[in-house]
Amino acid sequence: MKRDAPIDSLEGVPRPDLIGGSIPRAIFRLAWPAVASTLMHASLNTTDAFWVGKLGPAAMAAVFASGFIIWLIFSLSDMISVGLTALVARFFGAGNRSEANEIARQGMAFGLLTACVLGGGGLIAAQPLLRLVGVELDVQTIGAGYMRIALAGIPIFFGLFLINSILSGAGDTQTPMRLTLTSIVLNMILDPLLILGIGPFPRLEVNGAALATVIAEAVAFAIGLALVIRGRSGIRLTYDSRFRLSPTTIWRVLRIGIPSSISWVTFSLVYVVITRIAAIFGTPAIAALGVGTRLESFSYMTAGGFSVAAATLVGQNLGASQPGRAERATWTTASIIFGFTGVLALVFLLIPHRLVAVFNSDPTVIQIGASYLRIIAIAQILQGTGQIMSGAFRGAGDTVPPMVFTTITAVLRIPTAYLLAVVLGLGVQGVWLTISFAMTALGLLLIIWFKRGKWKEHKV
Repeated sequence: MKRDAPIDSLEGVPRPDLIGGSIPRAIFRLAWPAVASTLMHASLNTTDAFWVGKLGPAAMAAVFASGFIIWLIFSLSDMISVGLTALVARFFGAGNRSEANEIARQGMAFGLLTACVLGGGGLIAAQPLLRLVGVELDVQTIGAGYMRIALAGIPIFFGLFLINSILSGAGDTQTPMRLTLTSIVLNMILDPLLILGIGPFPRLEVNGAALATVIAEAVAFAIGLALVIRGRSGIRLTYDSRFRLSPTTIWRVLRIGIPSSISWVTFSLVYVVITRIAAIFGTPAIAALGVGTRLESFSYMTAGGFSVAAATLVGQNLGASQPGRAERATWTTASIIFGFTGVLALVFLLIPHRLVAVFNSDPTVIQIGASYLRIIAIAQILQGTGQIMSGAFRGAGDTVPPMVFTTITAVLRIPTAYLLAVVLGLGVQGVWLTISFAMTALGLLLIIWFKRGKWKEHKV
């Protein structure tokens, strides 16, 4: 690969030395903005849950059921974003900025085109998709409006996510953090205004939560797009009349990203079925699952932020022909997450009722939600550690093993949940136990496979 110029010489690029120096320092300088970004995303969902929770269990269930379907569609962005992060990181590590820029330009154009197609299809199928989940008619009616507004914003969500992925691959996790902060602050301001109709604003209830998110993300996307067009962090998106999508470049991105996207699409589809099984036990069970997963997201998204650091460090160090340093960076990152999730597990075990009560005052929802937190508390430790390994695989461009393990453990949730909850009569706690078993198994499989070391030899 041709080296353009030393990456560290780029003026105004706030990026740590990723291919030399202290590994822990590089991890934290990369991870803390990524963690802040992911926790802000969790707080966005939490803010929505807080205000929507004031409208009752049906509204909460509608947002939760719709959220899984939106998550399913949005998970397709992984087929582009994962490849972008891996390739941009690899070319930055090798010093080839011109190739990194072309990868970013092609990926962004293809991603926005894909998002428009997916968003349009989702708008047409909103109500039938909710019917498929199996929620009650009042929940379907409420959720359909929320889904249509959110799906209209899919190109915006995709675009912002792709910008963040490109910048992260270049080693800049601070700009994505600032963009996320912008969207979160705007969402926090708009949520009560549009949900409850404060002052001159209309009372849109659940639809207001979706509209607030779309507006907030649109502002952040516009800012992010302007930054990368100006050449933020060494990445410059350009356009001219001669620009054409390159099938070869797009396939190079997709070849890395498709396995990851398959994992998340499968996982999302499975959760639609899991939600349907939980729905057998009533609307409070769905609401409790919604609150529980939002609280769990603080663990999941923190590990996700550190997995961004692992992916970037692995990608750039493999690009610099330093596989040993890439492996050390991964294990160091995993040990940090192991400690964090251990502390959070203790909190879930000690005060689960108080945590659920923050988001829903219904006694039944609190009781069911508290049992969810207690059952998944320990499992999230291995889940978080496995996420770091998955990040390392993404950075190496070796995304097939995580796809296989995620798909297997996700699909097995369906028969296991039905067996425990319905056939053996454990009720909704059978669903919670299934989720816990699957989290543990996936984490162990990813750790074992990472130790084999085949990812170090993967070619992109």
